[in-house]
Amino acid sequence: MAGRVIAGDIIHKGEVFNLIKIDNNTLVEVNFFAKQIEMYGRSIDFIDLGCTGVLFLEGEYPNTQIKRTNYSSTNNMTELEKALKKILILPHIPNGLRDGIIYYNEEGDFCVYNHYSACEWLKHLAVHYGGVTMEEATRLVENSDWMRMPESINEVAFITHEEQYHWAMLLVKGNMYWLKGYPSGIIDFKEEYIDWEEQIAKQYQLNDEYIYGDLESADYESGILDNAIIKRKKKADLPKEESIIEKISKILKNHSTV
Repeated sequence: MAGRVIAGDIIHKGEVFNLIKIDNNTLVEVNFFAKQIEMYGRSIDFIDLGCTGVLFLEGEYPNTQIKRTNYSSTNNMTELEKALKKILILPHIPNGLRDGIIYYNEEGDFCVYNHYSACEWLKHLAVHYGGVTMEEATRLVENSDWMRMPESINEVAFITHEEQYHWAMLLVKGNMYWLKGYPSGIIDFKEEYIDWEEQIAKQYQLNDEYIYGDLESADYESGILDNAIIKRKKKADLPKEESIIEKISKILKNHSTV
């Protein structure tokens, strides 16, 4: 049986948790007692569910179903559900990063940010285009602000407005790297880049860094936003945000190396 987990931080074998599963083309929300947890053919004792993920479970239902939703085809899925369906979720990762983090705001915009994959892409880009070893690339990324999870959809938007290639080259070559003879973007080698990107994504099971879209009424009703990070309109509810200039200055300072 395959299901999509929508609640809880960590589950262990032997625990009961909330689950959405597909049953005869219908989305069914139930309580589930986990006897066995598997991902990519491996049996695991527990899994970090800070984000939505797809996994294989063996167990039983101690309670009756909670909710049923029509789910006969991908045509009935919301943009957010389609975005999450595309994402490969890996088992527990030692560095604590994860993919499938949902951000949204009160205007109804969402972003699924893949934090783990974004950092891994930086490493591979640093090796392939920056000419450093994987050990050095790992050191650069793990000692940078990239390890910190963004706090809002606005912060994710700031990060993702530039190509990941640009951020990787900043880490390796420093500020104004394009004046040192390196391309400022991938436009001149886009075809080669796309081929390389597809190869790396498949080999290392990496997701795209982000997926943007619009929320639908069904998303608010289904519980899929239960663990999401919301950006509210009222500034009084939030810490004071840095200006764009302050953010750029901080990133350039932290990511620049000589």
